[in-house]
Amino acid sequence: MNSNATTAPDESTQAQWKKRSRSSEETENHGNGSSSLSGQGDGHDGQKESEEGGGSNALIHKRQQRRLSSDNDVAQLRDRKIKQLRLEAIFHPKFENESSEKDVRKEMITKVENGEGYLEVTLKHSGSLLLWSGGNRFYSKNDANNMVTLVGEFLLQQHMSMVWKEISGDTTHKYEECSDYVQQHRLTLSFEVVTAVLGDHGDIPKQPYLISTVLSVADRNNQKFYTSHQLIEFAQRFRLPHNDYWMFRTQSSCEKLFQFYDDIREIGTADTVIKGLDQLLDCTESDSDRSRRIVSMYSHSEYQGNILEGLVVRFVEYTEGIDFSESLSKLVSVSESNLAIMTDAKAGDGIQSQCFKDFFSSDSGQDADSERKLRSYLKNSQRIVRATGTERSGEWEASSVIASSIDHTMLDDESQQIIQLIQTLKDLGAKVEYKLYVEDTRHVANTKVSPPVDSSQRWICIIHVIHDETFKKYCHAIAANAMHLFRGFSFELVFDEQNHNVELSTVKTSATRTSCRTPLMLKMKFLPYMIRTFGCRNGLQILARSGIDGYEHYTLDLLKKWGISHSSIKKWQPYFYGWGLYAESVLRQQQQINQKLLVGARCHDQLNGNTYLKHLSEFEKQYLSGQFARASNDKSKCRGLVIVLGLNNEGSSLLGDFLASNLGIHTCFNETASITEVEMLSSICDNPILCNTTVMDSQASIKKLIKNEQYSEAIHVVLIGCSQENIDCQYEVGSKEHKKASGMVKAWGRLRCKEIFHLPQMTSTELGENKQARQVVDRLIEFSHPDTDHNSLPGLLVYFPSIPGAGKSSLCKQDVIESGIDKSITKNNNQVKRSVITCEGDHIKGKYWHHVLLERLKHPASIYLADKNATPNVWKTIRDACVKSHAIPLLVLPDSMALSTVKVKHLDRECCYPYSLAFLAVCMLRVLLRPKMTHAGKLDESTGNAMLIVVMFYSLYRGVSAENIISMAGAGGSVIVPFFNEAKFQELPQDLHDGLVDALHFQYSVDQKDLSVISSDQAGNSMETRLRRLIRSHQNFLESICADISESIVSFIEQLSQFLSTLSESKQLCDDQRDYHKFIEIVSIDIEKSSIDDILQAAAKECAEIKRFLERVDASNDAASEGAFLEKPHVTMAHFSQSSQQNILKNYSMAIGHDVTLSINGILIGDTIAALSVKLPEFLDDMASCNTPACHNTFPHVTIWVGENDNAARSNELPTMVEMGNAIQLELPQSVDVSGTFNFWYI
Repeated sequence: MNSNATTAPDESTQAQWKKRSRSSEETENHGNGSSSLSGQGDGHDGQKESEEGGGSNALIHKRQQRRLSSDNDVAQLRDRKIKQLRLEAIFHPKFENESSEKDVRKEMITKVENGEGYLEVTLKHSGSLLLWSGGNRFYSKNDANNMVTLVGEFLLQQHMSMVWKEISGDTTHKYEECSDYVQQHRLTLSFEVVTAVLGDHGDIPKQPYLISTVLSVADRNNQKFYTSHQLIEFAQRFRLPHNDYWMFRTQSSCEKLFQFYDDIREIGTADTVIKGLDQLLDCTESDSDRSRRIVSMYSHSEYQGNILEGLVVRFVEYTEGIDFSESLSKLVSVSESNLAIMTDAKAGDGIQSQCFKDFFSSDSGQDADSERKLRSYLKNSQRIVRATGTERSGEWEASSVIASSIDHTMLDDESQQIIQLIQTLKDLGAKVEYKLYVEDTRHVANTKVSPPVDSSQRWICIIHVIHDETFKKYCHAIAANAMHLFRGFSFELVFDEQNHNVELSTVKTSATRTSCRTPLMLKMKFLPYMIRTFGCRNGLQILARSGIDGYEHYTLDLLKKWGISHSSIKKWQPYFYGWGLYAESVLRQQQQINQKLLVGARCHDQLNGNTYLKHLSEFEKQYLSGQFARASNDKSKCRGLVIVLGLNNEGSSLLGDFLASNLGIHTCFNETASITEVEMLSSICDNPILCNTTVMDSQASIKKLIKNEQYSEAIHVVLIGCSQENIDCQYEVGSKEHKKASGMVKAWGRLRCKEIFHLPQMTSTELGENKQARQVVDRLIEFSHPDTDHNSLPGLLVYFPSIPGAGKSSLCKQDVIESGIDKSITKNNNQVKRSVITCEGDHIKGKYWHHVLLERLKHPASIYLADKNATPNVWKTIRDACVKSHAIPLLVLPDSMALSTVKVKHLDRECCYPYSLAFLAVCMLRVLLRPKMTHAGKLDESTGNAMLIVVMFYSLYRGVSAENIISMAGAGGSVIVPFFNEAKFQELPQDLHDGLVDALHFQYSVDQKDLSVISSDQAGNSMETRLRRLIRSHQNFLESICADISESIVSFIEQLSQFLSTLSESKQLCDDQRDYHKFIEIVSIDIEKSSIDDILQAAAKECAEIKRFLERVDASNDAASEGAFLEKPHVTMAHFSQSSQQNILKNYSMAIGHDVTLSINGILIGDTIAALSVKLPEFLDDMASCNTPACHNTFPHVTIWVGENDNAARSNELPTMVEMGNAIQLELPQSVDVSGTFNFWYI
């Protein structure tokens, strides 16, 4: 290859294909004199490829040529007989199953659990789709011979040259060998072409490259796609660049894969995602099932960058007769070998040393000159020469033209299927563009599969489906054996006079075609990429058309549509607002200097969908400096709701930004309908709200709020530019709009609220100097009097995960609690007096926990006792209420005799329950002893199925154990109240025990919808009667083993007071604790290395085995030869593979930064791993009333040493290794206490 070919462009190469389109008018509109190379769509799903060519004169000439040649072109085609239709290039049929993602996940996991296959995960690279059918047959998604195919061909040649350069002689040999193989076997290879010159996606690529993606080898003979193993084997045979692959083979690992994505979705980048996937394989797969990553030649982080579009997850069936592990090991080995070859190749010539280095830089202009240079280079390279020809175009109807030209007596199966496909599309009324190209093959270089000498032309038709829904309609309309509607779909028209190559015309039909059924495949994208492409790039059109307000609506709708968390919405909405301000300013300037751009300004200086990333980079620098901040980060200076109204959004937004900045308001809305009672209460506490809208906005939601005097006194209305004179100028006097605007201004002026302000219309400059505007700010600050309920302090939400009859109402007597707490405050004069609120569930109509949230918002620093059974289904609701109202959740539990895991073996599985059967029996007795018709919740002796109701509540905790109830409930602390009298407690009588177990069996059958149970009332009535008889017969026994209620109350008040003594100093449990730029890898208790060294040295003096171990792996040895002692010793309390990010935060946030005293009691030593066994304390050191969160590992330990080629995660297996004789366990002569600190480690 002549790598230095830089000859001047040959004019004959500018038009190498003849092209026809369905509508010349559509083609004119598509070109429109633009030099754009790709549209604003996402990846290749929405991308529009541009036509080749130069300046505007060339484009005008082409359009004239299309119109003049249309009739002749169609007539020429009709005059020839078509013998066959041949698939030319295909890509996988389009699928969109995001709407049913949960169902797809469930089906995937079920199939993996049944041993039918495994899940394969690959990275989704962001670029342009390239199809290659061998030789010079390159296609983009819906076009040919354009910049995508030119760049793709060049990069493929460069890649093959680099990875095969160690072979002496002609470096084109392997490229041509691969090309011949592809043509002989009728394959289509697909690549993602990633460069800075084909339009912007999520980030500017660091280096140009192309990569084969999932399902990227299409077998056109059988109309199916290679499996992953076939694809990788093929790619490795010719050293083609394939993707990274991770395989997950167990149900557990697949579940954790999806949990990992859910947790990292909003912050995922290439570095963190790849590291996390590697760790998931290490942590979730056993040795027998463990997979290894098949590594790509092109690192996403090194080539594309850190902005990762997403993951593609696909279910892959096992191939019969192939040993998966053996095959995988071979693929891994070859991939690592190819990566080493690629690494060596990059150190040599590579693309970056070519004359096209500048062409592929982000500074390169996307112009005709760049295209001509690339065409010239490819023409002069010593490879397969591009085809030549003259472009033609015209309007034609594929179905009718082909039908009239086809020779039906010679049709084979493939031809008939293509004809049927075109007819089906016509019958469906689908909008499809058929592009016809004529390729001159006379100058194609000689290859093993060259066209015969009597054939000088190849006619290619590309099917361009305009609307994505056509794929779904087509799939539903066809028979099972019909041809699929592929993407990147093109076919060749073979005429009767052509002696077409025998190999290519021999079609082997197959019954194993790719199913038209939606594949078990998921595209799972990451928010940072979506923010850039969908929000910043695609939103430019909305911004230009609808301004800042329309753009903010657009981006907010996107975030809600994606199901983004509230915290991320708060983070990204100011970002979008700033980008809107920046982009609007640039777009306005572009309009003003448009003439200058036409006479020579560089194309990439413009802001559009193809060039937005350079501008985004500049914007982010300014945004981080605070230039586009809507409001300062200072503490809010006001409270309540400020409604800013104008005749249009522009006026209200300007004033709204001014007020938000000066008042420190961080929460803003664009419509009054979004403001609910929860937001209103939050605004009164410490989160003021500003609403920018127009006078035309509905007053309905505000009128509903102001019925509450507390809310009406916290609402302020500011009207700007709403005088009658302004209305007359804005609307035609007497028009419908004029009348409505006048009426709405009057209606807002009469609103019953704290105060209404009227300001004249003014510019941003005038706002800063206007006395009236400044007076509004001062008045709003003056109206905002701080609450006297110490709102800045966190409150307490006390709740009871219990069942009816547990005695919670006895503990929630408000006067008793207030009296006990007052005594505690007097005794400890450093405490703050807080109000005590008790809310009995049976007295609340409607949603109880929503009522609790509203009450908590009114009194955020209060001690709130929720007198209602808090079953597992409401724990998340309680958690959310605590976050929104600045409360620490405190749960109340019975003693260990009541809180004791019970395991019951039902018909099909064994289930656990957190409470003992004795606890259940006592609760049933207390319900039965309630006098008839006296209970507010109507659950007493007179209730016909009272016993079964208690059993039903008990069964709601099924699956929760006593050991993990605190962590599952997400409490910030717990209070343990005496329930049984320890001295008198005994096991239940056998008949009572058996009756309760049978009752649990009965409830389990009801929950499983067992028709034999639920279809008749007799079984339930019989069980109720039996339970009442058993409980009454053992009444004396049950009463004798219970603790006195007064003892329980005293203990409850003492523990509650003790918890309150540290409450004001506690870390607040809220989402703001989390750094949303980071992903939690582990929760650790960090220990000073010197402390561990001291323990080991002291133990070695008394234990010969420990001494020999230390001598064997001396800490001073070279880590590369003998392994290494860990420099950061710690106890891993939870790993991201074991729990969701939400649960990690919920369970451990309260402990972060706090110290605990650990007890080291032994050491476990294997051949390549060693760890200290640890006993965790019950409470934190500096918060004696706060429990130490539970450890997710069954073996709490500190890994101290890891041998070569092993990893620290294996230390979890040490107890098993001891049992199998592969490790030893030594007890320390005496336990040693060591201090540690809770911390988050981030990926």
